[in-house]
Amino acid sequence: MNKVLVHKHLIVRAEAKNPPMDEAILTEWFKKFIEEIGMKVMMGPYVKYSHMIGNRGITGAAIIETSHIVVHFWDEVIPALMQFDVYSCGMKIKK
Repeated sequence: MNKVLVHKHLIVRAEAKNPPMDEAILTEWFKKFIEEIGMKVMMGPYVKYSHMIGNRGITGAAIIETSHIVVHFWDEVIPALMQFDVYSCGMKIKK
């Protein structure tokens, strides 16, 4: 049996009625999400709220053992805009 990399990339662009704005809440969500998809954290999650006009919103990122997870919510627009990116190149046993 050989182990092979399996590349998976999910990109989501969505609108949100009640986007997260609290760094602690999004940090906990990241931890739960990573656990639920069976991945392991290497660094992070890092979450920060940006007050920059035109880019206001919350950003979260984590380096996982097999790649990365990143999300940003722009909350100045109604509904809020979300971009979510998950990439993994996990191992699969090939028979």
